[in-house]
Amino acid sequence: IINESMFYQGQLNPATFMNTIKPVFFPFLIHLLHVFTGYRLENVFILNFVILTGILSLVYALLRPALGRVYSTVALLFIIAQPAFSLYATSGGFDLCNLFFLILCFASLRWFLERKDAGSFRLLWIHLIAIAHVRPESVVYPIIVYVFLFMCKQLKLKFFKPLYFYIISLLS
Repeated sequence: IINESMFYQGQLNPATFMNTIKPVFFPFLIHLLHVFTGYRLENVFILNFVILTGILSLVYALLRPALGRVYSTVALLFIIAQPAFSLYATSGGFDLCNLFFLILCFASLRWFLERKDAGSFRLLWIHLIAIAHVRPESVVYPIIVYVFLFMCKQLKLKFFKPLYFYIISLLS
């Protein structure tokens, strides 16, 4: 991002330049959509529609065993009725992608706390790494979850085998 520029010797040159680090997961998903459907400006809205469908399906699947069919449908209607949710659903931003991965992380955390095995921990690990690449603020979520699991003494050394899987995923 160029903050200031100076015009001298017939050229416009940046006086100050600030390099920002942006998360890469949402642009990567848009790139995949461009690859499969061609480059169109509407692809970001199509991606948000697909993510919206995923959010509503995931919430319904998570709530149906506990609440039943009717109350899960009512919960979906309450979610859709929120003004911020409909605003993000019709925009081209990455807020819905962040919400989708946040719900996915809570679901995989619940699954890990129920099963307490290495497979469910790997799934939680992958989801937390993915959410860290959606928004700049989302780096905090994996830290909070791992501190919570460590303080509750839910992490065991056997979950980190094979170790190369965790080292390679951290390098991404």
